[in-house]
Amino acid sequence: MSAAQAFAWHERPGALDRLLPPWQDVRIVEAATDIREGARVRLRVKRWGVPLTLTAEHTAYDPPNLFVDELVEGLFTRLFTLWRHRHEFRAAPATDASCTLTDAIEFQLPGGRAAVVCERQTQCELRRMFRYRHTVTREDMAFHQAFADRPRLRIGITGSTGLIGSALTCFLTTAGHHVIRLVRSRRPLPPAAAPPEVRPDNDAARPQPPFAEIRPAHEAAAWWPGEGLIGPVEFHRYDAVIHLAGENIAGGRWTDQQKRKIVDSRVEGTRSLTQSLARLPNPPQTFISMSASGFYGSRADTLLDESAGPGEGFLAETATQWEAAARAAEAAGIRVVHPRLGIVLDPRGAALGKMLAPFRLGLGGRLGGGSQYWSWIAMDDVLAGLLHVLYCEGLHGPINFAAPGAVTNRAFARALGRVLWRPAILPAPKRALRTALGEMADEMLLASCRLAPARLQAAGFRFRWPDLEPALRHLLGR
Repeated sequence: MSAAQAFAWHERPGALDRLLPPWQDVRIVEAATDIREGARVRLRVKRWGVPLTLTAEHTAYDPPNLFVDELVEGLFTRLFTLWRHRHEFRAAPATDASCTLTDAIEFQLPGGRAAVVCERQTQCELRRMFRYRHTVTREDMAFHQAFADRPRLRIGITGSTGLIGSALTCFLTTAGHHVIRLVRSRRPLPPAAAPPEVRPDNDAARPQPPFAEIRPAHEAAAWWPGEGLIGPVEFHRYDAVIHLAGENIAGGRWTDQQKRKIVDSRVEGTRSLTQSLARLPNPPQTFISMSASGFYGSRADTLLDESAGPGEGFLAETATQWEAAARAAEAAGIRVVHPRLGIVLDPRGAALGKMLAPFRLGLGGRLGGGSQYWSWIAMDDVLAGLLHVLYCEGLHGPINFAAPGAVTNRAFARALGRVLWRPAILPAPKRALRTALGEMADEMLLASCRLAPARLQAAGFRFRWPDLEPALRHLLGR
């Protein structure tokens, strides 16, 4: 990308979120809508288990050459007498099609021997952080550039505050797409409104602005799952809707009540949403409704592509009903896609997030015998895969979302141990897992599912992280 395009990427909503290293416990409390001089960002950082708040202010803005931010408030201002971050963009020699991004940090610590130790630790952490940031920036912009001549989309997302939904919102807005967060509402339904006249969709015929000039946005709209209605933007045009909402399957022991919640949140929620979309004057062209690798059940070492039938067990039955609940959208002529997700790798939650604490203490190891296959996928590949599917109009139906390098649980534990420099030799016996988790242990931890992402790769998708250990090193800054 050119310097102007790279600078514009950093200006868009979600850019800072995309650049926060996932192994750091950092949350954006408040942020301005731009990066011009005077704009401020407040972050909440946990260090040694203690939440700390800091504020940075943008002090220079010279597009597309540089912008600067400085630490101005918070406990860190007592630790650092100076903290200034310069982001510089330089066009590559003899071409405007690429550029060099340089992040320069000026920091100063109070004098003394402790300052020398803190300085070395700070430099080490900065190298880890910017290695991650530059990888994300380079890969994101390269991916978006491949679709730069395609129309920007209006995309509705349910479950937008979850682990995948929040990351996806940032990934899409930095690409210039308009995101509408469909948020569950418990308030009374608003008065019924008369539908407007159906207007032809001419967006595809309009020339797209240069990528550097795209100004995305995001907004929220209420969604009443029980009534099957979408709130204030019910009659707005959606190019696509991505349905991520659903009860957390690992949120608690699978009692009969919890099972009903898991099934109803997926099946009834999907059915009501698709019925609402089918009734819209301008229905979306694409509906992506999440599914899961649990569809296949436990199948030992059999390599499973999308042609494989459903397996047995609670998760397989749930996924089968979940996918069938989207038939109203198919009947309305909407393209329906079901990404069957493997284990999503992200240190901020899901399976990897829960495994980190015991592994860091040297208490990690295989689960049960360890011979069961774990099909995994890095978070960045989930996000890029979803946008790839949106632009590949020929894709529909089930699509396996899993890296081609599926591994056994034993190999997964060993790789995580190597990355964290910890032994991974303490197994969790099957009996102990079943006692603690019941049915969940057999279907989520001990089940073997070896997915092949056949349709995604046939559509030209390139995985950023096809192999496990490099993916873990990137996500954990190792």
